[in-house]
Amino acid sequence: MSLNYTQVSDGNQWKINNVQNINSSSGNSIVISGSVSSLNLNQVINVTGNLFVSSYFLPPISNVATIAAAGSLRYNPTKSTIEYSDGTNWLSFTTTLTSLSLSAGLTSYATITYADSNNNSIGSAVIGGYTIYTFKWNSATTPGTTISGTVTPNFISTITYLVVAGGGAGGGRAGGGGGAGGLLTGSTSVTTTSYNVQVGQGGLAGTSGNGGVGQNGTSSQFNTIVAAGGGGGGSFDAPYNGQAGGSGGGGNDGENVPSPAAGSGNSPATSPSQGNSGGTGAIGGGYTGGGGGGAGGVGGNSTTTLGGAGGVGSAPPNITAGSAIYYAGGGGGGIAYLAVGPGGTGGNGGGGNGGSAVAGSPATNGLGGGGGGGGFISGGGPSASPYGGNGGSGVVILRFTSYV
Repeated sequence: MSLNYTQVSDGNQWKINNVQNINSSSGNSIVISGSVSSLNLNQVINVTGNLFVSSYFLPPISNVATIAAAGSLRYNPTKSTIEYSDGTNWLSFTTTLTSLSLSAGLTSYATITYADSNNNSIGSAVIGGYTIYTFKWNSATTPGTTISGTVTPNFISTITYLVVAGGGAGGGRAGGGGGAGGLLTGSTSVTTTSYNVQVGQGGLAGTSGNGGVGQNGTSSQFNTIVAAGGGGGGSFDAPYNGQAGGSGGGGNDGENVPSPAAGSGNSPATSPSQGNSGGTGAIGGGYTGGGGGGAGGVGGNSTTTLGGAGGVGSAPPNITAGSAIYYAGGGGGGIAYLAVGPGGTGGNGGGGNGGSAVAGSPATNGLGGGGGGGGFISGGGPSASPYGGNGGSGVVILRFTSYV
């Protein structure tokens, strides 16, 4: 079909209405030339041959997150680059493989893994996938070691983070379970500057006398995002009560303090909350401690025949490759006498179990759980094992797109 015009239809432009197809015979081409400034159509233009543009081709200008069909083009004014859609992400034609430069204090504790666009674990970085840096204690870490340093991105984009502090230790002699370390997760913008990273330690349980109140865990940090260490579990000995922290420690057994108070969680306060309070202990019967609070739930109150359960942790989605993992579970409360009943179960997320006439179990390192409260056997000596379990060390995880 050939259309030739020698004058302007309305003084401004030619108008061709209700044309569904314009075809050329084999070997020929359709040419639009002259002083045509734009071709405005309300429908899709389908070209089965080649499209040659001798002047400028102007793609859509947008920086919105909405994804278009695979193969779509646009100009992103925020990044000053042409991008294409793979159906899932907007990708730049000039992509940069993303990475972090680590200071010396972090290199021994970093693990790098990768995920594809469906969050499956893969062996190397791919366009549309994710790179994940995990900072935590390893088998060679000496207890008491502070893991801290800086990370410097080679890109300007966003990072999804998980910051989990060290969990509190369980209290001694039918003590409360340790509170889990505070847990904070979200996304933040980054540039090519340096950001502080610290991985918190788990609190230490007492190892003499009746064990005493468990120590609080220490904080973890990424940039200005700081999660507080978990509160130590309450004990037969002063200061008796569960301690406040990211999640609070469980209350003591009430033998020396008639009102066995638990430690409060989300202390200091963050929004959204970084943790929950511990449960209260119970006087009489088997003398039992309350469970430590977890990131996903409060610690359980104990009864006269059962130690309080540790609060459940939290499993943030899309932070590690594969299935979500639970972090920051509270420690279970201890119970003095085996014949009466079991200690409380540690919360899902690395919380230690409470001891029943034995020491409380330590929390799992790298998950930020609270240690289990200790039990007690009358008569003293090593067999009494009244001590709580140590809290678990924390973790910092940083996840970002593998190419920008």
